[in-house]
Amino acid sequence: MLTASTEANAVIEAVAAGATGYLQKVSGMDQLLSAVKVVAAGEMRLPTEVVSGSSPGYGAGRQRKRKPS
Repeated sequence: MLTASTEANAVIEAVAAGATGYLQKVSGMDQLLSAVKVVAAGEMRLPTEVVSGSSPGYGAGRQRKRKPS
C-alpha cells in the first residue's frame, strides 16, 4: 500500500485487509524498490515506528505465513 497516512490504525487496517507492504508516498525510489523486493520475497514491509508495540506479530521484515498448497 502506498499512502500518505502514518497512523497506526491505518497500517493495522491495511494489513487486516491483506496488505503486505505499507509505504508513504514521500518515500524515495530506493525505499520503494526495497519494499517491493522484500514483499516479493514473501516478507512483510511495515513501518516499525508505527506498528511496534501496537499489535504483536506485525513488524517490518517479519516472515509472512503462507497458506498450505
